[in-house]
Amino acid sequence: MILVGSVIAVAGSLTQSGYIRPKQPSDTPRTPAAFCQEVSREVNIQAYEGMISPSKARQMSRRCQELYLGE
Repeated sequence: MILVGSVIAVAGSLTQSGYIRPKQPSDTPRTPAAFCQEVSREVNIQAYEGMISPSKARQMSRRCQELYLGE
């Protein structure tokens, strides 16, 4: 019984810390500028990992700024 309780406690702790179930993004609305910063950060990570080309990452960042910021 003590072992089962310990396992449940550890599982609960891992769930709360985000190890088992990742934390969801905030429900707080983001500004268009914050959204484009987030897009840029994510596409740059993808370019660094070789999933897309650096030029494609720049294109996507620029496109976000054109659509959401009017730049």
